[in-house]
Amino acid sequence: MRVLYLSPGHHAHDDRFVEAITAVGHEPVLSTAALARPEDVARILAQVRPDIVHAGPLEPIARLAAEAGARPLVAMSWGFDLLRDAQGPARERIAWTLGQVDALLVDCEAAAAVATRMGMPPGRIFRLPWGVDLTRFRPLSCFAAAAWRRRMGWEEAVVVVSARAHEQLYGIDVVIDGFAAAAASLPELRLLVLGDGHLTPRLRAYANERCPAGRVVFTGRVPNSELAEHLGGADIYVAASHVDGSSVTLLEAMAVGLPVVVSDIPGNREWVEPGFNGLLFPVADAPALASSIVELGGDSATRAAMGAHGLAVVEARADWQKNRLILSPLYRVAASAAAERPQAAERP
Repeated sequence: MRVLYLSPGHHAHDDRFVEAITAVGHEPVLSTAALARPEDVARILAQVRPDIVHAGPLEPIARLAAEAGARPLVAMSWGFDLLRDAQGPARERIAWTLGQVDALLVDCEAAAAVATRMGMPPGRIFRLPWGVDLTRFRPLSCFAAAAWRRRMGWEEAVVVVSARAHEQLYGIDVVIDGFAAAAASLPELRLLVLGDGHLTPRLRAYANERCPAGRVVFTGRVPNSELAEHLGGADIYVAASHVDGSSVTLLEAMAVGLPVVVSDIPGNREWVEPGFNGLLFPVADAPALASSIVELGGDSATRAAMGAHGLAVVEARADWQKNRLILSPLYRVAASAAAERPQAAERP
C-alpha cells in the first residue's frame, strides 16, 4: 500500500512511523506541509494518490483529511487531542472526525476509552504505544555511565533528569519546584533539564531563582542519537505532565533502567506501578514530587530494583520493533471499513 502520512510538522515521532510503515512492507509518503484548509489536503491527495491516509492529530489534521474526502482514513491520536482537547470547545469537531474515520490509532487505553465514549466502534480502535527501540535504549555499562558523569562533573551526584518539552502542558515549573525542595534536604542532588520550547527562557530564570547555584543544567535540544546516554547516566527520571498518553520519554527512561517519578494521570498509570517500578504524585503537587525525589534519592538499592522492574515492563510491552507490526492489520481494517461505509458526511 502507498500510505500518505500527514503530520503538522516534522518530529522524531514522524520519522519513527515512516520507518515503521516501511518495515512492515508499505510505501510511506510523508507530508508535513502547512495544512489550514481541506483544499490543502485535497491537493496532496491528487499528487500522491495514496491507497490509505494516516493522519494525526485528530484536530486539525485528521479532520482536514476527512473534510477533503480522504478514504480509507486512519486517524492517529496524539494523546492530548482526546485526553484534553476533546473535553473542551474542540469536542464537537473531534466527535465529527471520529464519525468519519475508518480506523483510529491510539497510544494508550485512556485515549481509547474516550474515543469509545464518543462513538468510535471499539473494533476499529487499535492501540500502539509510541514505543522504544530497545536496540538503542538500554542500560549503560558502568564504564559508560562513569564517563558521562565525569564529563558532567557529577561523579558523586544523584542526578534527576527531565526530558519533556518546555511547554505549559508538561509542568517543567513543577519539576523545578519539586527539585528545589528536595535539594534542600539532599545536597548531592543535581537536575538535568533536557529539551527546549517556548518556555525555556522563563524556566531557566525560574530555576536560577529557586535552586541552589550550580545544581541545575539546561542542555537545550539533545540529538536523538545522544538521548540514551543522557538518560542512562542519570539516577531518577521525573515528569510532571498535566496531560499525556503513553509518553515515549517515560518508556525510554524505563528502557535505560531508571526508576521514574511521574504525575498521577491515566497515561502514566498504564506503565507505572507505585513501589514497583516508580512513584506517582498528584498533578501539579510539587511538595509530593519533592518527597518522592528525596525517598529515591537517598536509597540506591530501591532505585536499582525499580529500574530493573521498569526495564522488564518495557521489554514485555513497549518493544517498538514488535508493536509496530499492528500497522498492517490496522490498514486492512481501515480499507475494509472504507469499502463498506457511505461517503463522508458534511461538516456540521
